[in-house]
Amino acid sequence: MEIQRYLRSLLEGWWIVLAVLMLSTGAAIAYSFSQQPTYEAVATLVTQTSRHIPDVGDTISGLDTLAGRSGLVATYCDILESRAIAEAGVTSLGLPTTVLEDYTATCVVLPDSSVMQLTVQGPNPNLTTDLANAMSTQGIDYVASLQEIYILRLLDPAVVPEEPIAPVHTVNVGYGAIIGLMGGVAAVFLRMALTEQASATPATETATALEDRPAS
Repeated sequence: MEIQRYLRSLLEGWWIVLAVLMLSTGAAIAYSFSQQPTYEAVATLVTQTSRHIPDVGDTISGLDTLAGRSGLVATYCDILESRAIAEAGVTSLGLPTTVLEDYTATCVVLPDSSVMQLTVQGPNPNLTTDLANAMSTQGIDYVASLQEIYILRLLDPAVVPEEPIAPVHTVNVGYGAIIGLMGGVAAVFLRMALTEQASATPATETATALEDRPAS
């Protein structure tokens, strides 16, 4: 049967599958551990009305306006992740702005809220954390300089991450093993097909020669 033929071929070529599997897994391990680790630090901020608004009615009106203006919070989020704030943050740490080439900053507004998460990713866990907190401080000061009605406030400062978010060695090695296993099986079946083709060719040539030989 066809299935038995393929199973027999796999049993005979198990060493090919093993060799390709080991090569692919080894390459995946080497690639994964050669990658520079990436760490992530997250600072949480909130937009609120200023405490310096003297009139209670103005405060309530400001809160209602803030609740209905998701665009305002999104704008503040854009400010937090901007290049200008990043440069101001890294400068406040006494570092050159060229450091930012290895770091990225993104900000998202949590659903149905005025809470924002500023996320910084980079190769150094301590600097990633310091940059997230420095950018938060610079963003707070910048928004305060624009107007006095709405302010940014830091809810949770970023903390030093213990583990990198990338590369994920288990995932990379797993993909390498899967690719190696599939490649090994494909190599066995290709070997089987070539062997069968080579065996069938002489028989075909012999049959053709017998047909072409003149009758005595």
